[in-house]
Amino acid sequence: MFRNALAVTLAFSCVLAMSACVPKTTAPEAAPSPATTTTPTPTTPSAQPASPSPSTVARDPLEDKPMHGLIIGDSLVDPYHPRRTDARFRAIDPTTGQVVAMRIFRSKPVDENDDFITGHDCAFNDCYSRDYSYHTRIWAKSLTSAEHVGYYDTDDNITDVSAMVPLLDKDAEYYDTAPTFSADNYFYFMREYLEDDGTRSMYYRVAIGSSTPELVLTIEPSDPRDRHLNLLAGTDLTTDIDTGWAQGNDVNHLCATINSSISKDNKCFDLDDRLGIFSYTATDAATRIKVEQGYYYEEKSLYKPYDDPRKYRLFDGYRIIVSPDAQQLAFVMWDKTHTDYYLHILNVDGTGDHTIPVVDDGINGYGPVAWLD
Repeated sequence: MFRNALAVTLAFSCVLAMSACVPKTTAPEAAPSPATTTTPTPTTPSAQPASPSPSTVARDPLEDKPMHGLIIGDSLVDPYHPRRTDARFRAIDPTTGQVVAMRIFRSKPVDENDDFITGHDCAFNDCYSRDYSYHTRIWAKSLTSAEHVGYYDTDDNITDVSAMVPLLDKDAEYYDTAPTFSADNYFYFMREYLEDDGTRSMYYRVAIGSSTPELVLTIEPSDPRDRHLNLLAGTDLTTDIDTGWAQGNDVNHLCATINSSISKDNKCFDLDDRLGIFSYTATDAATRIKVEQGYYYEEKSLYKPYDDPRKYRLFDGYRIIVSPDAQQLAFVMWDKTHTDYYLHILNVDGTGDHTIPVVDDGINGYGPVAWLD
């Protein structure tokens, strides 16, 4: 069951990433141009001016509005690349369904960024900046060159973060990986050097719009710690691999499955045939293993939409999303005949279920991906 859920989640991530997956290569290329590595200014930089739209998809005035409310993700047809789609995110008022802001990731008529692009995990939308104006990217100039990490904006303009960080040695064998956005508008990644006595892992972050990355952590080859990159609660760096496959607020408050969503008060929400939509208390990694034995910690059934539990089904692998005040849930669910689907809003105590109108003019359906204050 977990493997199937993971496959669905990652499949949706590939759709929104708008790129084909190619085999990964870690072969090194020439050293990036040197750059001074300093601590970025702690304030959030202002957004870069929007460039003219490269796509025939008309630019909407809502694309210049701040993103807040319930964020709905879907895809549009890419007019230039028939095997790709343009990811779209609409911010809607959760009480009316009115669209208040929008972001569309357009491609260019001639793909100036037609390098070898590597797909990567985007399970919790951490490959998008908090306002959905930027997306992470891993690419290489050829199958035998080292991969670069960075991000691109809605007009497909790339910022190469790898090139901002000088190598320890020009002949070093290394690879850059795990590009991730934080909830406070930093871009994180990990550079790993393959040395004679093991792997040296160096963790960097840079404020969006800045060109001065900061080295935040180094793990020496002799250090037995995990070499993972995860941001608990969206901001707190941890290398513990046990925190990487489910949402968590800290190491003592982790959800049990990849499809669960966590609230700020450490409650997790999910759906299954036995419980319907249910909540349970987030725990540490050791306690959450008990889910494999068929139960969750302090589980509580909240809402069973149909008499037949076999009809419980979220649409297309989208997860339940928790409101910033931890008082409401949003999800897209099939109707009992599985012929149509609707955006639902539900109170966290299981009451008040109602649907919100959403214009379904994209392709492959839509679903909630975030809820911003």
